[in-house]
Amino acid sequence: MRELGLFMEKEFYSKLAKKALSNEPITKDEAHAILISEKIELLDLLTAAYEVRKKYFGREITLHVINNVQNGQCSENCKYCAQSVDSNSQINEYAMKSDEEILDEAKQAYESGAHRYCMVFSGRSISLERVRQLDKLIQKIKVTYPIEVCVSHGFLDKEKAEVLKRAGLDRLNHNLNTSNRYYSNICSTHEYQDRLKTLKEAHSANLQVCSGIIVGMGETIDDIYDMACSLRGLKAESIPINFYMPIEGVPLDIKPDLSSEYCLRVLCLFRLMNPEAEIRLAAGREIYLKDMQSFAFYPANSLFINGYLNAEGESRLETYERIKNSGFSIVSNFSLDELITKERQEQPIDAQNSNEIPQYIIKLITEKKYIGRMNDPDGAAQIKGPCGDEMEFYITINKNVLQDIKFDTSGCFFTYACGTMAAHLAFGKTIEEVLQISPGRIIKELRHLPKDHCHCAILSISTLYKAIADYWLKI
Repeated sequence: MRELGLFMEKEFYSKLAKKALSNEPITKDEAHAILISEKIELLDLLTAAYEVRKKYFGREITLHVINNVQNGQCSENCKYCAQSVDSNSQINEYAMKSDEEILDEAKQAYESGAHRYCMVFSGRSISLERVRQLDKLIQKIKVTYPIEVCVSHGFLDKEKAEVLKRAGLDRLNHNLNTSNRYYSNICSTHEYQDRLKTLKEAHSANLQVCSGIIVGMGETIDDIYDMACSLRGLKAESIPINFYMPIEGVPLDIKPDLSSEYCLRVLCLFRLMNPEAEIRLAAGREIYLKDMQSFAFYPANSLFINGYLNAEGESRLETYERIKNSGFSIVSNFSLDELITKERQEQPIDAQNSNEIPQYIIKLITEKKYIGRMNDPDGAAQIKGPCGDEMEFYITINKNVLQDIKFDTSGCFFTYACGTMAAHLAFGKTIEEVLQISPGRIIKELRHLPKDHCHCAILSISTLYKAIADYWLKI
């Protein structure tokens, strides 16, 4: 890389901000410096990016919720994706959710403070018939809740784009993911140009476009710059920045070495190259940015809450508190204080009494991911423990794999924690693997389960085993 000569001077960062505010593109040499030069002062770079962000978005952050309305069974071989035809990841595959489920989840998104609700479909594309079904659904969501709607459903043509536009769709998501040069390294069932064509068809129908990237799949810094240039050329209204999260079973066997500083540099580059675009913190922010997530609000003005497609994120409460403590506000009919109060009230236990149970388990309990009953399970069981707590487990099994699992209990928080951990460890596993999960494993994974509540782990596993026995008796 050719050095630019101004790195240690404020003039370099001032020049970057002025170019962005004048909508002048960053050069390749400047991009290289932003991404990898040891002479870059990170705080000065963040300040330059924030100057641009502040002009177009002030100190506001928009919250987005993804609803995975159809999961798995994809014909494409994208190497990074758990839903790929070549993936061996244990995911819960299902066809399109019912309209009632999708509407209820739109309600939950709105009440969580989301500005935009994105429905994501797996697969190469969806039929015109499905698009017309979406037409009615989008209209109903828009009439019922004051929330913007985004759809991600693979490739589309002009006719489908126009139907969605008439329905009131605000944005269409279709990620470029990587550069044109590198695309063949991550997928062979379609080409980069196919994705580009879909985005252009959406714009031709006057739909806004959301198109993101994934950092950490083996690309070079030139690829990062090319992606920023491509999205600038497209005039993409929204750009989610994902940092690759390796999921067990996907073909792309790469463990990225992404520092928090490098991730912040990437965010700054995309802000400076796309000054008016919504730059969104997406998958991987919790893993790679760690305690520096608050710094990311200076280039980025948007983020996902409630996790990602097949990966979990931090809890809503953690996100709300992070935004508030960083001095930013949200675009919502609800204030951060209202949302924080609501989340705290809905938690089944005061944080002081959680005894350092892992945060992801508390999040799963709060969101009731595994809590509930089933109407027609393949196996079910109920046991009353020696302490008087009752536990119920419900399972569905497909090809010897636990496809779905729910539990219910009348017990204390630690009973919920043990039931949630048991369900979390069992979900997507074969029966034989589930039978290897012991009460000792539950206690170990929970880390700080009080000794006088270890019987909760025994109750959870005993009930789960009994539900499997019930399944075996039926077949």
